[in-house]
Amino acid sequence: MPRQIRIPCVVLSIAIFVLIGATGCGSPTTAPSPISSILKPGAYWLDLAGYSIDFNPEVPACVAETGSVLLSVRVRLDVALLSGVWVGRVPAEIGDLELRIHGDEEVAGGVKVSGSIAGNAVDTTSVLPRRGFLPVPDVSIKLAGAPGSSASAKGLAERTQSHISGTASGDIQFFNSLGWVSRCPAITWSLLPV
Repeated sequence: MPRQIRIPCVVLSIAIFVLIGATGCGSPTTAPSPISSILKPGAYWLDLAGYSIDFNPEVPACVAETGSVLLSVRVRLDVALLSGVWVGRVPAEIGDLELRIHGDEEVAGGVKVSGSIAGNAVDTTSVLPRRGFLPVPDVSIKLAGAPGSSASAKGLAERTQSHISGTASGDIQFFNSLGWVSRCPAITWSLLPV
């Protein structure tokens, strides 16, 4: 083979080798989250509610330890997708509550989700008229009492309503500034766009 032809062949071979090698470089791409078509980054309302009577086997009644505290909290979450997990955090001025969920499997009507909820938060809904009957209108929630632990969360992300709801179980407490506390083994939760 003449020298003039060998040089372009060598250059072409090196270029092909470099291109093949370059495709394996860099960070691996992650598949999109199964709930990415339902959940988008941004602001959401997270509603958390316990119940004083047994009507749902997945959500046993809460037990009032002292006084009578409202078993409902609504907080604003800022939600973002981080390393394949949807993470929602409350603003620092109302607590340190964090919701972490991911899509598990596609089912009729949506995607099953699971994850965790941990931390504390103060309810951000208005005092009147909803809370006008209580001597102290404040209510807060604490999920998972031990440091570093969390309540487990499961639910369904519904395609038709861009809504996610489910149950959370663990060491969960609703309390207020009077020191009244209700402890719940499980509660319901829902996530709606603001």
